[in-house]
Amino acid sequence: MKSVLRPKLVQLSVGQIFIYVGHVLFNLIGGICILMALVAALDYGFQRWDLEKRMRMTKQEIKEEFKQREGDPLIRSRIKRIQRDLRSKTNDGICEEGRCCNYKPNTSSCCSSVRTERKWQLLF
Repeated sequence: MKSVLRPKLVQLSVGQIFIYVGHVLFNLIGGICILMALVAALDYGFQRWDLEKRMRMTKQEIKEEFKQREGDPLIRSRIKRIQRDLRSKTNDGICEEGRCCNYKPNTSSCCSSVRTERKWQLLF
């Protein structure tokens, strides 16, 4: 084991004592800074992991968010049913605005705002 030479402070002059104490304090503060940086990096990683863990949604919250984003399943199914019924019917003789919509391949029929308003009236 290598022995560390430590001067006996009694044998040193006042200027040399200040230089020695300065080196010791510099090494001590440098070691503390490195240790604090390591603790800060570990704490940052833990805090980030903990935040991500707390921000996760439960299964119930995911279902509720999906319902809010996509709408109530009953209303969606009713809208789809009405749209399907409108596509299946031929709209001959209903044209008021003269717009053409292709609901079926190779056929064209006219749409009107009356049909659209009626569709929403059926919903509510």
